[in-house]
Amino acid sequence: MLKKLFKKIFIFLIYGFVWLFIFSIPVGNGKNLFQIGYFYIVDTKPIKWLLNKSYYGAKTTENTAKDTAHEVIDKISSEVKK
Repeated sequence: MLKKLFKKIFIFLIYGFVWLFIFSIPVGNGKNLFQIGYFYIVDTKPIKWLLNKSYYGAKTTENTAKDTAHEVIDKISSEVKK
C-alpha cells in the first residue's frame, strides 16, 4: 500500500519536472514558452471576463453571507435581551 503511494508520488514529481523543463524552453527575445503561453492563452479578454464575473459573484456571495450573519446575530441578541 505504501509502496503504491511512493510510486505515485515519484511519477507525479517526474511529470512535474518534465513540465518544468518544457515550459522553460527559450523561444527568443528573452522569453520562454511559459510566458508566450500565458500571453496567448491566459491573458486574453475572455479569460479576464470570466475572472471578473467569478470575482463579482464571489464578492456578492460574501456580502450576502455577511448580511445574513448580521441578521442572525441581531435576532439572537434581541432574543437574549428578552
